[in-house]
Amino acid sequence: MSGYARLLDRLAYARGELALAEQDVERANGARERARTYRGGLLSYGGSGSQAAHRQVQGELDRLLRDAKEAHDRMEHWGFEVRRLENMLAKQERPRLTRDDVLGATHIRTRLGWHEVVSVNSTTVSVATGHPWNDRYPFEKILQTAKLEQRTTT
Repeated sequence: MSGYARLLDRLAYARGELALAEQDVERANGARERARTYRGGLLSYGGSGSQAAHRQVQGELDRLLRDAKEAHDRMEHWGFEVRRLENMLAKQERPRLTRDDVLGATHIRTRLGWHEVVSVNSTTVSVATGHPWNDRYPFEKILQTAKLEQRTTT
């Protein structure tokens, strides 16, 4: 199985886990609201029966709150995992630029922003930094190229 197919499988699994976690959050939120409503009717603790009922309801509410927090944490985890895998797939699907694509470009864009091209080498592009040195970026780090024409004033 290729790396791309493996990423697709992992993404499908993560989306399924995210959907299950979202259902668990909804279920936990509904149960928590029902428990709060039920607990609201037990405000008087005038006898041992009421106190026992209060402890029972409080224990159930605590369990529901724990379950809701765990479900919410799972939902956050799988949401992050889905976004991470989607970004990895987007990077793999992005068309790679070659030397021929970069030749003639005056500017390139990397994840750090736009840079002015100084020279195009066999595997890298040298860009101006505003300092005495130039930075080099390999072709696989280049996201976009642009050719800006010089304006002349007459």
